[in-house]
Amino acid sequence: MYQQPDLFTGQDLASKGLQIAVDNANNNIDNWSSKAINAAFKYVDILPKDHVFQVEDIREWALQENLVDLPPSNRAWGCVVRPLLTSQKVVKNGIMPVSNKKAHGANANSYKRI
Repeated sequence: MYQQPDLFTGQDLASKGLQIAVDNANNNIDNWSSKAINAAFKYVDILPKDHVFQVEDIREWALQENLVDLPPSNRAWGCVVRPLLTSQKVVKNGIMPVSNKKAHGANANSYKRI
């Protein structure tokens, strides 16, 4: 029996999920993604050269500094990565376990300040 090939890759589905989370955050909190991206740049600007971090570190710092409200889904924080990488202030560093206890030691990308 012929089976329809999957038309979406894992990356396509991840991008779609991220966009849904960001749209939801922006619909619930005015300009949420802009505020999150601005907070991410402020965070990176205070880091020493070669400091390794994860998006969850940006999230915790931005919330502590009251720079942005918590979005409905933490997945929305993924929108800060591309602007940071494009700015060439950070580079991908690899994958490491997250410290967020709710994530049960899941792995996530890490980045390095250059």
